[in-house]
Amino acid sequence: MKKNTICTFFILLSLAIKTEAQTATILFNTDEDVTIEMYKPIDGAYNQWIPEKLNLKSGLTVNYTLKVDDFCFVQCKLPNNKRMDFLLLENDSLRLNYTNGTINIIASMGEVMDFYNGIWSPIYKDEIYKIFLEGNNAGKIDFAGIREGVRTLLSKDIEYLDRLKFENKINNKQAQILKDALYYSANGLVLFKYSQLIEFDENLTKEDVSAIKNEVYSIIESFPPFTEDIIKHRYSTIYLSQCIYFLYDRMDDSEKQTLSQKYDKSIFGNHINLFLTPEYMQSSLFGVNIFLQLKFNMIDSDIYAIVDFLKNKFPQSEYVSILISLLNDKNKNNQDVFFLDGKEVRSLSDLSQKEEIKGKYMYVDLWATWCGPCKYAFQYNDNLDSLLRGYKNLVKIYISIDDEKDEKTWFRQVKSINLRGYNFMASKNLYKEIREKIYNNGLFSIPRYLLINPDGHIVENDLSSPNLLDKLKLILDKHLKSD
Repeated sequence: MKKNTICTFFILLSLAIKTEAQTATILFNTDEDVTIEMYKPIDGAYNQWIPEKLNLKSGLTVNYTLKVDDFCFVQCKLPNNKRMDFLLLENDSLRLNYTNGTINIIASMGEVMDFYNGIWSPIYKDEIYKIFLEGNNAGKIDFAGIREGVRTLLSKDIEYLDRLKFENKINNKQAQILKDALYYSANGLVLFKYSQLIEFDENLTKEDVSAIKNEVYSIIESFPPFTEDIIKHRYSTIYLSQCIYFLYDRMDDSEKQTLSQKYDKSIFGNHINLFLTPEYMQSSLFGVNIFLQLKFNMIDSDIYAIVDFLKNKFPQSEYVSILISLLNDKNKNNQDVFFLDGKEVRSLSDLSQKEEIKGKYMYVDLWATWCGPCKYAFQYNDNLDSLLRGYKNLVKIYISIDDEKDEKTWFRQVKSINLRGYNFMASKNLYKEIREKIYNNGLFSIPRYLLINPDGHIVENDLSSPNLLDKLKLILDKHLKSD
């Protein structure tokens, strides 16, 4: 009994030591004061979007410690915008020198990380595209030739990693992690090229498309995407996203309907296919997805409802905390987001007589929730708002030309993107007037920016886009008085 108690004690002690030891440290030295950005994993997944600043001081060693579950890649962004990845195992201590705008690794890993960061990724992209061109002659796809071309391409770098392992510059584990990175990158590009062929090659027959998909499914079966380590890799993103796309495409209508019933598609939108992945991936996959929608104003799902879902399902998720903070910041600014009843606005003249707008010039942004370029331009809204606030009697108005059936989507996106100003959906009569007066009933394209005077007359029907503020200011100065 005593022996069992002692054994149990040491087992628990070893587990506690292992838990405590799951960290790695990067030691920075520099000959100048400089601030860099570090992108450590979030929810165990590779992160290249959300940094934390690290101030380096000349002559001092700065320790950067992070949690590591088996291994991770951490990215470093230098002041010159150069980015570098570093592979860390549990208990690693990596020493780096920053000098003359670059970082040098003081270890044998330096050679292989230079290889990882600066050589093979662009080469693989060009070489694999070349392999596809050679394997797609006269409309006939040579699947065997493409497979052999990729295998040959991989073999050169696999041999290189084996040589480094033989020379004791990297160990077995490091070699395998880097080989996986090669496979993820190569197979991701292969699947991407196949998806492009299906989407854009009009000469493909149904038989060709079926053959391509069978080849894709064969690759997925040979190199399964849903492993615990895949989300730790930088170059797995394309492979994982393509696998999810093709696996969802393979589902029949009843299977897709079942998925939509279990997870409301009106909330998750096209990202409902992420539920094909194991649960341990979902917090990071949904997390980065929502973050990028917010970052680039490309909202195409109910992000508030999704964050609530994630908060309940993954209460310890780092992404959930980050997203809640971002949404709280947006909510603070939503006090400047106003909604008008678009059904009451049958013409621009009606709009000019609205109580909130009467007697003012109107800067109008014509957009729609389905318009990517429209939403991309919203990233310039902060600077645009600063400019517009400098003019007396000027209000900003967003007129959406979405269909009535998309009203809920429109409302959610206005709140999520934080479109400060007056918002409404164009009525059929207003839409008709816009087509006649602005587009002469010709090609209708958005985004489009207008300046309308207090009488409801269009004085500028094609203003400069929000990223060209100098040009926009010159035009506004002709019509408006600044404060």
